[in-house]
Amino acid sequence: MLGDPSLQNPKDKGIAWHIIEDLLEISKQFERKSEAKHEFTLSFIEIYNEHVFDLLAQGKENLMVIEDQERGNVILDLSEHRIENKSDVHRCIQLGTLPN
Repeated sequence: MLGDPSLQNPKDKGIAWHIIEDLLEISKQFERKSEAKHEFTLSFIEIYNEHVFDLLAQGKENLMVIEDQERGNVILDLSEHRIENKSDVHRCIQLGTLPN
């Protein structure tokens, strides 16, 4: 889904990258036309053998997933990183794909 995490070749971007780029671009266009302001956060998880790992926070393993009446399924203690541009996203993806 991510494609090549190094992003050396733009053709190797995965679907997640294309979605994020489009979302950031649409947000910029919308903000130019109105006074609305958008804020985005990014989390990066791995689910393996029914264990949830936060790939952007050291030592956060086997996080608990709960069902919240208002928000739906929620992963407790999942880190969220504010992103404003493609560089922020790239930094998070690089961090999340580093070997442990």
